[in-house]
Amino acid sequence: MTYLELEDLCQNREICLFGAGSFGKTNGYDCLKCFGIKADFYCDNNILPDTVIRDGIEVRDIQYLYENKEEIQVFITVGKKYREEIKIQLREHGIMSAVIVDWSLVTQVLDSIDVVGDKSIIERYHTIYNDEEYLPAFYEFTMGKSLIFFILKRLMKSCSG
Repeated sequence: MTYLELEDLCQNREICLFGAGSFGKTNGYDCLKCFGIKADFYCDNNILPDTVIRDGIEVRDIQYLYENKEEIQVFITVGKKYREEIKIQLREHGIMSAVIVDWSLVTQVLDSIDVVGDKSIIERYHTIYNDEEYLPAFYEFTMGKSLIFFILKRLMKSCSG
């Protein structure tokens, strides 16, 4: 999938992240955010509707997704173990264009940007290219504290002993 195809899929559609577990609320969410895709809601087979997952984004009832599937782009944000099961579930409800969020997607999109080589496009996707922006935010979300705090604590420990 190219960055243009990804942008086209999301144009004028609500964005659903299907999978609000550990992968969906961390790597899956962050990956899409780096591509400039803002999630509107999550769906999950095991998490109750109205549960707030991250940045104020709630889980909606799966029936909402099924009833509004024409206006929604679904991104599957679950680990490998459940991907096929979720794809089958979505297909059974007429959702054929769900995109799996994994490193393959990241690689394909980045490769398509690199081929074009347009600096304005690279700048638009700068977060996915810039570890200095991505990693501290990811660390803080997953660990619950600032990466700077962790580094300072380690430095103080090494200086004192």
